[in-house]
Amino acid sequence: MNPKVLLGARVMWIIAAIALIVLGTVAAIALRRALKIAPLPAAAYVRPDQPNASPSHVLLPESALADPTAFFGKPGQLARTWTPSREQINTLELDLPKLSSLHEDGWIQARTIEDPSSYNMQFLGVETNGNRRIYVNAACSAFGMNAAEWNRQLIIVSDGGSCYWHVFYDPNTRRFANLEINGRA
Repeated sequence: MNPKVLLGARVMWIIAAIALIVLGTVAAIALRRALKIAPLPAAAYVRPDQPNASPSHVLLPESALADPTAFFGKPGQLARTWTPSREQINTLELDLPKLSSLHEDGWIQARTIEDPSSYNMQFLGVETNGNRRIYVNAACSAFGMNAAEWNRQLIIVSDGGSCYWHVFYDPNTRRFANLEINGRA
């Protein structure tokens, strides 16, 4: 085969890959703006005075997400937030060791979370199609957080690997599902 043709094909693949990276970055920025997702906070987080969670865990208010349907809904499906009870949060925290046996969904090699209790977590009650689940948003303890932002807004982080993950918890069945662990840039 002609070397010029091979070189041209390689150049086209490189251009296509760069275009996909740029398009993905633009889409992520637009999504953050549309959902009013907070930027990465910068200070340390500790909130031992919260009655509904342990010091490294926080139960978010229902207002933590500007548009739950845009974030959690599917086409034609409404989503709304609700407030889990203290008992439901306590049970979730007791069930955290079960999460270690759950494998990540998706196309990346199946990964797990070895010690889920060691992460800082945000809990947000989410209801879709009448099903009430608790969204668990986790960040490793090395992650610096602004306590005011962390305690009232859902913090979304792109990349960062296993330092960041999220999962749904069903308080009725006491099962975790849909584990997603962040990738690396």
